[in-house]
Amino acid sequence: LAASKRHTIMLTIHQPRSDMFQVFQQIMILSRGDTTYCGPAQSMVRYFTNLGYPCPAYTNPLDEYVDVCSIDTRRTGTMETTRARVQELTEAFKKSTIARSIPDSCPRPDDVAVMSSLKDRSPSWLNKVFILTSRMNMNLLRARTGMQMRAFQMLLFGILLFLFVLRLGNSQRSIQDRSGVFYQIVSGPLFIGMLTAVALFPSLRNSMSREVRDGLYYTPVFMFGYLGHMLPFCIFSSVILSSMFYWSTGFKDDPAAFAGFTGVCICTQFVGEGVALVALAVFTNPNMANSVSALFFSFTALLCSGFLRNIESMPKVIQDMTYIGVQKFASEILVANEYPGLQFKCDQSNSTSSAEPCRFPNGEAYLVANFPTAVEQLHRNYYYMSAYCVGLFVVALFIFSLRSYVKRR
Repeated sequence: LAASKRHTIMLTIHQPRSDMFQVFQQIMILSRGDTTYCGPAQSMVRYFTNLGYPCPAYTNPLDEYVDVCSIDTRRTGTMETTRARVQELTEAFKKSTIARSIPDSCPRPDDVAVMSSLKDRSPSWLNKVFILTSRMNMNLLRARTGMQMRAFQMLLFGILLFLFVLRLGNSQRSIQDRSGVFYQIVSGPLFIGMLTAVALFPSLRNSMSREVRDGLYYTPVFMFGYLGHMLPFCIFSSVILSSMFYWSTGFKDDPAAFAGFTGVCICTQFVGEGVALVALAVFTNPNMANSVSALFFSFTALLCSGFLRNIESMPKVIQDMTYIGVQKFASEILVANEYPGLQFKCDQSNSTSSAEPCRFPNGEAYLVANFPTAVEQLHRNYYYMSAYCVGLFVVALFIFSLRSYVKRR
């Protein structure tokens, strides 16, 4: 193409094979935006050898000099040493005959006017958020496994739950069925959101660390971009789950109750991902973040849902601790929307041991015994559950911003 069309071809490549070295006519090596070499490929080895960095025998020159011109950030001592070496190479190139032979019409990396104009044309933070969100969505579409996790995990969860429950009735046994379903609804999406974040976010976190360090944007810009990427999938998958599961299972035929059920699915999935983000901000190892998040959700499901043990029967100190889990608010929303007005059948035609005991003739009796404040605090629980989601995002944003600030120091 270069010979037949008389075009100049420019490309970036990281650590190419040694046979590619013969293909290039001109080579430029950059380190943190500064030029450490720019000139003929045949002159590169001789240039670095004269500076005291010969290429060992049987070594790919491109591998060798990309390493020489890189800063090792793994340890503090090596980072300072390699940064000083790169600074030395950058200054040496500016004073070299190769640099002086570059035509003055070519832009130079230390051209203040050019750099200033580029800075002035930097997009606004809102455009950066949109660009980051679009990039995450595009990368997710290319990664089939990640797309399946985001779009279909909740649907699969709903199908499995439906096959287990099938159809709810109005018998005394259906009370236990409803409690089991609600327990799964306030627990399952938490783990789905957590597993999704642990699987997909670490690679994005690495990109954020590099790009924030290079000054492309600040940490809050990335986090809002991730929010714009993640939230639509939470809403979409939760609406699909609730639309399929709620009506087919036979919950209360009430649009407001359906909206509350859908809102709980959205918020619990969001909280699952939010807790995982906080854990990934604290722990570099995704396995550690996964273990800590799973332990937290298991503990709060036991303590806060109210389905395994009546919260009102707990000591006052333990009752206050139930506010640490979103399951408390989600459970009360579900039962407050479902049970009022329900009438349960009681088989009192005989006194044999096979007859069902009529403990709860209606939904109000169940609420008085197990969730006495759920109905009157319904709107408060909506507010608390929403605040829980926002608070998790703010905590994750703060920890990631703090880590970026410490690294810059």
